[in-house]
Order: sequence, then structure tokens, then C-alpha cells
Amino acid sequence: MNQNPFETLRFDRRLRVHLSPRTMWLVGVGGGYLVAWWSLPAAGFFWLGLVAMLCFAWFASFGWREALRVIDTVIHRIERL
Repeated sequence: MNQNPFETLRFDRRLRVHLSPRTMWLVGVGGGYLVAWWSLPAAGFFWLGLVAMLCFAWFASFGWREALRVIDTVIHRIERL
């Protein structure tokens, strides 16, 4: 009768949080955005955001695999200059 039903429970284990690569990428992008927000003047941040929005719209209209293929081709052409 003196047996404790909770004696097999272990509360000393640490909780492990596993972050997926996508989550780490999103946290990194958010951190980069905050750094740009604090370090750039408003006009520079506006133009940087405009270029990013144009790139995202292009990715969305093209399909991300095709867009990455085109970017890879452009980078290789720039390297050959």
C-alpha cells in the first residue's frame, strides 16, 4: 500500500528541441531583416525590400526550381567574365 505509482516517472530529463532546416532558415531571414531594419536608412531599406519583393514575385511566377536554375546559369556566366 505504500507503493508510489509515480516512482517510475523521470522528471530530470531535459527537453530537446529539434529545429528543421526550414525553421532555421526562417529564423535567419527574420534576423537578417531586423539587422537591416536597424542598420540601413529608410530609403535604403525600401529599395532593398523592393528588390527582394521583385525576386520573390519572379520566383513565384517562374517556379522555384526554374528560377534557381536561371540564377545558377547567371552566376556561372558572371564567374567566366
